[in-house]
Amino acid sequence: MACDKLKDAKYDKWDKYEHVYCRTCGHSIFFLRNRPVDCSFCGTMVYPSKKSEFKQKLERELRKSKYREEL
Repeated sequence: MACDKLKDAKYDKWDKYEHVYCRTCGHSIFFLRNRPVDCSFCGTMVYPSKKSEFKQKLERELRKSKYREEL
């Protein structure tokens, strides 16, 4: 029984990775965290999920609007 628990514990860490392909070049990227990364081949921003993409773009627009208000 103890051996089964150790085996399961080893493979649990791989469940947290997210596998996504770049939209422009098709390069495969593994995400450990829910943060966007630049593709190392083409330089396009790749997001691990649609929710992450939405949040990042919303934050960008909020920063732009605050900057415009200051001017």
